[in-house]
Amino acid sequence: MAQSYPEDKVRLRGRHWALAALLALGTTGLHAQNLNYRTYGTQTGVTAYTDLADTGTVISTPDKDDSNSAAQEIGFTFRYNNQDFTQFILNTNGYLKLGGTAPSPALYYEAAQTFAQGGPFKSTNAADVNLLIPFAADLLGPDAAEYRVATTGTAPNRVCTIQWKNVQDKPRQTTTTGTGATTTVAEQYTGFSFQVKLYEINNVIDFVYNTPTAGAGAAAPKVAVVGLKGSGNGFEQILSVAKNTNVAWSGPTFAQGDYGGIPFVFAKTTLPDAGRTYRFRPAAATDASVAAIYTLGKLPISGVGPQTIQGAVRNEGYTTLTNVPVTLTVAGANSFTSSKTVASIAPGATATVAFDSFTPTATGDNTVTVTATAAGDVTTANNTTTVAQQVTADTYSHATPGVLNTSSYGGTTAVAYLSRFQATDTRSVQSVNVYTNNAASVGRTVYAVVVNAQGAIIARSPDYQLQTADMGRYNTYTLSTPAIVYGTDFFVGLALTPNATSYFPVGTQAENPTRRLSTYSLAIGAGTAPADLSTSNAGKLMIEAVTAPVTCLPPTNLLVSATTSTGATLSFTAPAGTAPAGYSLVYGPAGFDPATAGTPVTGTTSPLALTGLAPATTYQAYVRSTCSSTSASLFSAPVTFTTLCTPPAPLATFPYNENFDGVTAPALPCGFTVLDANTDGFTWTTSTAAARSGANALTYNFNNQSLTTAADDWVFTPALTLQAAQQYLLSFYYRVGNTATPERLEIKVGTAPTVAGMTTTIFTGNNLTANTFTQGTAQPIRVTTDGTYYVGMHVTSAANSFRLSIDDVTLTAGPLAVNQALSQAVAAYPNPTSGLLHIDLRSSKAHQAQATVINSLGQSVLTRTLSTKQPDELDMATLAAGIYTLKIDLDGETAVKRISVQK
Repeated sequence: MAQSYPEDKVRLRGRHWALAALLALGTTGLHAQNLNYRTYGTQTGVTAYTDLADTGTVISTPDKDDSNSAAQEIGFTFRYNNQDFTQFILNTNGYLKLGGTAPSPALYYEAAQTFAQGGPFKSTNAADVNLLIPFAADLLGPDAAEYRVATTGTAPNRVCTIQWKNVQDKPRQTTTTGTGATTTVAEQYTGFSFQVKLYEINNVIDFVYNTPTAGAGAAAPKVAVVGLKGSGNGFEQILSVAKNTNVAWSGPTFAQGDYGGIPFVFAKTTLPDAGRTYRFRPAAATDASVAAIYTLGKLPISGVGPQTIQGAVRNEGYTTLTNVPVTLTVAGANSFTSSKTVASIAPGATATVAFDSFTPTATGDNTVTVTATAAGDVTTANNTTTVAQQVTADTYSHATPGVLNTSSYGGTTAVAYLSRFQATDTRSVQSVNVYTNNAASVGRTVYAVVVNAQGAIIARSPDYQLQTADMGRYNTYTLSTPAIVYGTDFFVGLALTPNATSYFPVGTQAENPTRRLSTYSLAIGAGTAPADLSTSNAGKLMIEAVTAPVTCLPPTNLLVSATTSTGATLSFTAPAGTAPAGYSLVYGPAGFDPATAGTPVTGTTSPLALTGLAPATTYQAYVRSTCSSTSASLFSAPVTFTTLCTPPAPLATFPYNENFDGVTAPALPCGFTVLDANTDGFTWTTSTAAARSGANALTYNFNNQSLTTAADDWVFTPALTLQAAQQYLLSFYYRVGNTATPERLEIKVGTAPTVAGMTTTIFTGNNLTANTFTQGTAQPIRVTTDGTYYVGMHVTSAANSFRLSIDDVTLTAGPLAVNQALSQAVAAYPNPTSGLLHIDLRSSKAHQAQATVINSLGQSVLTRTLSTKQPDELDMATLAAGIYTLKIDLDGETAVKRISVQK
């Protein structure tokens, strides 16, 4: 199994102790709810492992597999979990229960490589309490195995030693996730001996281990349970010892509560050294400890403002602490002192003390110390905690400088682990440093990110594949474009790319309890805000944000407000404060580097117009402020846009059909234009999400970034040549994305593809709810004069709606708008004709007349003015044989005749 670290818990390492250290004096009591052993009292060191040999008494068991012994005598009264015990019962699987009643006989995890089920910490059996667990695993006692107890010394300094000798772990089966294949994990330790020592004078407990023989099978990890259990499996009733596969027995992690991430993992590759000892010291009546100091490990000299350093003061005793003096001292490059008094701290509780504000005035190294003093506190080793701090020119970090990681964060999915910082001025985040010390991360691809409070990535570094040389150090990830933070919170971290197996590239330092609102995770692409991990005591992420103050601020909200085939108009928001002298916009092909390439356009205000662009071409643009001849801001975030194609000549042939399938989404057919009237960046495109025919449909998607912004977006058809005497019929199909969110659409006709140019409404739908394509028919289009016109579709749906799609648009030429009585007054002969057509308009009594001959395709082939006072002629000799329509405009009204030309 690859080395793994939790995504929800980080363990606090206990203090190391010297062999010459004296055991603390005095017996202890217990606060009623909690086990009277705490993490501060856990120590690891090396003592001499002394085999009991023939000393004491052999402990008999029915067999050497899953068996309990009879009650055995301790030889003195031992105080544990607020109770006095004189007996214990040994179990062959590496644990014992104080008292005269037996525990469950098989308290170990049920698979070789998982701790999801089983184990003494997880048991809810009322018998499985008051347990001392030096090495709970599925153990087997071969013929040479022996269990023994010996009580030595004289009162009040007697020691009871309980020994498991020459045991071994059983071969176990494990199942491969996904395939279901099972494999046997061979025994890892043989000839393994270990002891529990109970000290009469002070109720100290030692677990002492001898070095086993490595098993003959292949090396593979197995899980065990090591620690103490009181009256149940609650957080304050368990003191657990954890280590991962390749962590030495000398470096375990001690913590309150059941295993949340890593159990005690062992393998033949990591054997305990002879005499390796884990010590547990009970709580005293009065015992104040400083559990953590909450301050930045690195902070810039500017941009952070006054610092409120906090200390977490814990009552490790079993009586209430009152009026506890707590003092902060900062020494080194900066000096500062502040003292507070905590009125009351209940047993087992932690008080967070906020000291007076501290503002560093010099760069350099500080030593930050917090001391808590309680009257009658005889355990003074834990009264003071000290951390290092560096005041820098440019860097933020929660992690303590110069301290290695105690764990790491990671997984298999696209997730980022983030530290939250606060800038009090405007700064650019330029790079991110992340400490990595996990071999499983070698070859994995990661990238740094800067994230806002909504979870949007506002800057990132290029992808990077971790190398062996990157392990055990901080690695720098330079952002492709620096991120600007405007005196507010920002999140900086490392993102994982998905991988089939877990890897853990983000180092952490233990901090228990972890400072709140400091450590976060973000599911990449989920559209959610960063999730706070600090409530699960995740520790300090070893992440640094390298920044610089910004005095010349860039513009924001760069948008394309209009495009043509050869140009574009770009708008932006001026930076806050004093307006810069001007702006420089740089554009070029998508992906270009604005620092070294592109074409500049300058101006003093928004918007800026780009000209001379190539039709149907994708561009990218950046803008920055020019504050002086020597000072310019960083570039804004880029905007990408595509110029329109060269529009076709006005369409004069009908019917006109458009199914939007001749382009690749999201491009529009040539000649169509859009107007993002509310400039929110969400407008009409083609889309494959919903189409009636073919692949595409014309689609508007709602603004999912601002749920209060209603739609106000136009799409205009290509230019259309329409005739006054002709009526035209528009047909289309529409559907909405969700019946629960009705859409709104109006369709207008006008002489220009602009809002002002749209003058005549031909369709209004204020409650469109059909989620299957439904035919919509507009009112007939009648224009007053021949000319060029456009049809505009205007979506006005309410904010937080969904999607409106339109497909299979058809515009047909309907019957002419004819005055039938006037047509009767027009004489046209001969009909059919092969040449001159005689026309007599005297009976119409009209004053003006205009004749137009229209062929069967709707095209005008002959136009001239006619006399209304005397007979006139039209020369049709040049026209091909066929049926034509003679349209005559008489004082604003229309008369028609059908004319046959024969050759």
